[in-house]
Amino acid sequence: MATQLAFQEEGATPGVDAIHAAACAAVDLTARPGFADFTAGPPAITVEHVDAKRIVLTTDNRWAASAIRTALRRSGAAVEADPDNESTTITVWAVGEDRTMPQAETLLTEERDEYGRTVLVLDGPDGTVEQQCGAGGHNDLIVHARHPFPSSARIDCPRHGDGCWIRSDWPWSQRTVRSCVKSVVTHTGYTWQVAPEAEVHMRDIYMLHVHRTRLAGSAPTFRLATTPAVQVTSRTASTQVPSPQPAASIPRQVDVIRDLADFEGAA
Repeated sequence: MATQLAFQEEGATPGVDAIHAAACAAVDLTARPGFADFTAGPPAITVEHVDAKRIVLTTDNRWAASAIRTALRRSGAAVEADPDNESTTITVWAVGEDRTMPQAETLLTEERDEYGRTVLVLDGPDGTVEQQCGAGGHNDLIVHARHPFPSSARIDCPRHGDGCWIRSDWPWSQRTVRSCVKSVVTHTGYTWQVAPEAEVHMRDIYMLHVHRTRLAGSAPTFRLATTPAVQVTSRTASTQVPSPQPAASIPRQVDVIRDLADFEGAA
């Protein structure tokens, strides 16, 4: 089994009208009446700029702009992030697609964050897949790329600096690495158990989120997904790049900081 990006068929790429309509739907007061607490009426949304790489929209309400960015990104678009929620501008970037799917050299390493927790990092020529191993059964799967990819946002990344495109929020059904990196309870608290297949899955995620969306392929286009961005499908020789096979079949455990409740004297 492997992960596979579900791109739309040729000819189904949305244009400016579709992006604008999706932006308007994100702040529609009829469908989302709670948004009326932030505005006296429907926010005005204007198309300010269009070229082959980006579509720039503006609105008269920064809360509307934030809601639109979130909705477009969750629908499959690549957007410019605004961590401080100050801008009323929404920038949507075109996404490339490379159907040739050549091999890419990747390297899996194990790091420790500033809290001593394990982080699995798979680096490739165009980006990184980062699997954090947090405490209490919580972890984050973060895909980093040097170019826009579906449902990503461009931010100032702590790992790669300004201009990194990342995706870190995933529906539960799409957290495919969780089947290979899972939390277990021991006599000392929570720890992470890493299956040998973890590197295979992380490489699949890299190939299909980062490598396949390189700008070296066909001309970039604007995308709004009609199906989940990641789905589990059968591996076939004609559509998948073979992944390196794990060298062992025994899971290993990595240490994490225990929950506060695990320490003596905790309330």
